[in-house]
Amino acid sequence: MIALLRMPAGPAPGLSHGWVCLGATDRGIAACTLPQPTPAQALARVDPLLATPAAADDLLPRAARELRRFFAGEKTDFDLPLDLSRCAQFTRRVLLAVAGIPYGATRSYGWVARRVGSPGAVRAVGQVMARNPLAPVVPCHRVIGSDGSLVGYGGGLDAKRRLLAMEAAAAQASPPNIRPDAAAAGARGRR
Repeated sequence: MIALLRMPAGPAPGLSHGWVCLGATDRGIAACTLPQPTPAQALARVDPLLATPAAADDLLPRAARELRRFFAGEKTDFDLPLDLSRCAQFTRRVLLAVAGIPYGATRSYGWVARRVGSPGAVRAVGQVMARNPLAPVVPCHRVIGSDGSLVGYGGGLDAKRRLLAMEAAAAQASPPNIRPDAAAAGARGRR
């Protein structure tokens, strides 16, 4: 089942306004887009196979409420079942690890790689983040370089910066709770 949502302007100008497309199955949310300028652009980012009436009746409205709160700048810990059945095992592990990063906090790509039991797979984690089908429900914007730098985000680094700033403001933390790897704090440019 697919739903299109119009997001009103929020505290992250240019990011929290537009059309979001949600896709769900009977297992949970399977796709979510960042706001797009048009409904067609949002729909184009979601697998058309999700356009089946298989989702739980209350799931899409609940997801819509949580997304609206998130893009309005309210502290939101997404509490939605996820359907990752179309993802490879490594991708599922990465997405679940990232889904556990607290609101207003950040973790490095290396932290995620270690968390999923593949400490040498930092670049592979970056590739999963680049194809995250569930942003911002799976908050890949909270994944940063090991030196604390903002690197790699499908919506662009400016969007990543704005999302982190929005979360910091909502969490009443300034600056965001950035926690790069202490051991690699001097390593520049690494993911």
